[in-house]
Parts: sequence; C-alpha cells; structure tokens
Amino acid sequence: MNVDAQIGHFEVTSHYELTGRGAFVTGHIRDGVIRPGMYVDTHRDPPMLKVAGVEFLDNIADKTHQNAIVFAEQPSMAFVKAAFPIGSLLELRAARFHTSGP
Repeated sequence: MNVDAQIGHFEVTSHYELTGRGAFVTGHIRDGVIRPGMYVDTHRDPPMLKVAGVEFLDNIADKTHQNAIVFAEQPSMAFVKAAFPIGSLLELRAARFHTSGP
C-alpha cells in the first residue's frame, strides 16, 4: 500500500469545544484521507493526538461547509489553540506510520 494514501492534510480555520468531547479543530481537508484512528503531531506533551471522529459541518444560511476533527484524548481548548493555531496545516498519519519520538 502506498504510504501517501495513509496521510491527510487539514487546514485549521477555527477551534470549538463541546462538553464531553473536548476541544476540536474545524477547517478543510486539503488532500489525502483523514479517518478515525489517525494521529497528528502536537509538538507538545502529549506529542500525538488520536483522531476520534471526522465530522461534516454544513451552514445552510451561509452556504459554507467545513470539517471538524475530534480527538480521543479530549484536550483542553488552550492546548488545541496552542498546538494547532488558525491557519496551520496539520499532517495526519495512519496509526502504523506515526512515530512517537524524534
């Protein structure tokens, strides 16, 4: 299997928080595939977050569409904002391709 098929890129446009789900990012999938079980490097502690869900958001009034990435660890809003600032491009990798160290 092609390793590139196990990588997705996501552009962060905003952050939100829901009780019981933690903070999450919204934005757009720029390329590749993003699925639950993939990992994203936070460059912090913890070093990786696991994707628990990929949601589709549709604002009918504004005719806009976004995706949301929800994390299994239910991080705080402060952590998500620091790790994934608005405008950042996240690289998500399948579990078998992620690394937890340098």
